[in-house]
Amino acid sequence: LGGQPIAPAASARAFWSRSRGLVFTASNLPAAPAGKTYQLWVLSKQPAPISAGLFKPDPQGRAAAVFETPVDLPQPVGMAVTIEPDGGVPSPTGDKYLVGL
Repeated sequence: LGGQPIAPAASARAFWSRSRGLVFTASNLPAAPAGKTYQLWVLSKQPAPISAGLFKPDPQGRAAAVFETPVDLPQPVGMAVTIEPDGGVPSPTGDKYLVGL
């Protein structure tokens, strides 16, 4: 995943397996503001992104997470990361920090 204009130095990798879930690593992410968290989205051919889960980078902007995904998750065509209110949201509302297609 490549950094977007709001976080051009950020980068990430995501590896997905239908049987094992999603492994995600990121670097150079800016700290999330108070009351906000990062949310990872699975992009598929369906119109709405699907939340994979929430994460917070460490003080150096690094993150590593493993997310369990449903076995019926549609085939991903990409991933995106946004900043959302703590607890997450059902669909993205914040700026995209990372995108990979």
